[in-house]
Amino acid sequence: GIIEYIDSDEEESLLIAFDNHDITKRNLNFTHCEIDKALMLGICASLIPYSDHNQAPRNVYQSAMGKQAMGLYATNYQDRIDSFSHILHSPQKPLVKTDTMDTFQFENMPSGVNAIVAIACYGGQNQEDSVIMNQSSIDRGIFRSSFYRTYKDEQKQQGVSNKEVFEKPDKKECLGMSLGDYSKIDKDGLALSGSFVTENDIIIGKTTTVPIDEKGFNKKDTSTSLRHNEQGTIDKVMLTSNEHGVCMTKTRVRSIRIPEMGDKFSSRHGQKGTIGITLPQEDMPFTVEGIVPDIIINPHAIPSRMTVAQLIECVTGKCAALNGNIRKAIFK
Repeated sequence: GIIEYIDSDEEESLLIAFDNHDITKRNLNFTHCEIDKALMLGICASLIPYSDHNQAPRNVYQSAMGKQAMGLYATNYQDRIDSFSHILHSPQKPLVKTDTMDTFQFENMPSGVNAIVAIACYGGQNQEDSVIMNQSSIDRGIFRSSFYRTYKDEQKQQGVSNKEVFEKPDKKECLGMSLGDYSKIDKDGLALSGSFVTENDIIIGKTTTVPIDEKGFNKKDTSTSLRHNEQGTIDKVMLTSNEHGVCMTKTRVRSIRIPEMGDKFSSRHGQKGTIGITLPQEDMPFTVEGIVPDIIINPHAIPSRMTVAQLIECVTGKCAALNGNIRKAIFK
C-alpha cells in the first residue's frame, strides 16, 4: 500500500507489473506495481487517443511531434517577454480525449483544432503525405497563429569615454547611419506600440560616444533594426534595468502567420503531412448534407502505417460532434 516515485534510471533494475491481474497471471518476482496500467505511458504518449490500437512506432513519432504542437505554451504569454513564441489562434478542446488530459489540465491550454477531415484521393495534389486544405477555412481563421519575437539592447558603459545612450540618432552628428527607416522610433529611441514595421526598420535607437573626427562627428549609430524578411506590429515595449543596474530595453514584435503551401500539419497518430495545395470551398468535394472538409488526406497513409486508432478517433469524433458531448478514449 506504499506509493513510491521511481526515477527512470531506477526503473532499469526493477520489474514492474501493470496491475493486480498481471501479478497473478505472470507470477514473476515483481518489485513494484503501477498505480494504473495507463501510467506505463509517458506524458506525450498518454495524450494519444486509443494508442493501444496503433502500430508502436507511430506512437513514438507522435510523442516526438506532440512537443512541437502549436497552442498556448503559457496562460500569461501576453505578460511574458520571451525570445520568440508561437500562439495558435482559438485552439479547441479535442472532441476525443484521454483520462490523462484531465490530470494535466490539457483542456485549459489546448493545442490543435477539431477539423473536418476527408480521406480521399482528389486531384492528385495530396500525394505522398501531402494534404489538401480548404482555402475558405483558412480565410475564416483555421490554424492561424501569431509569432512573437523580442529584440533586446542595453546601454553599456565601455571605458570612460565610450557611452551608449538610447535616443533617435541624428545624421548631423552620427557616424555609420544605416539605410533603414528611423521614423518608427521616438526621440527616446524606443518604438511606438502598435506601429507597423518591416525589414530593416529601426526599432531601438542607440548611439555610442566616440572621439570627435575631422568632420565633427562625435557619435556612432548602434541601433537595432528588424530582421531581414520579417515584418509585424510593435506589440510591447519595456524599459528596465538588468542585474548590474544597466538600463535595458526589450521590444516585442508580433506578426500573423496564415497557413500556406509547405506548412506542416499532423494528427495525434504520427500522421504528418504538408499542404500540397489550397482549394477554395467551391472546388472542394461535399457530402449529401453539404458538409465541406477543411482537410483532405490521402487514403494510402492509413493501411501501411496501421494507425487504426486514427480511424477509431474519426468515428468517435463524429459521434461526439453529432451528440454534442466530448468522448473519452478508454485505455484497455
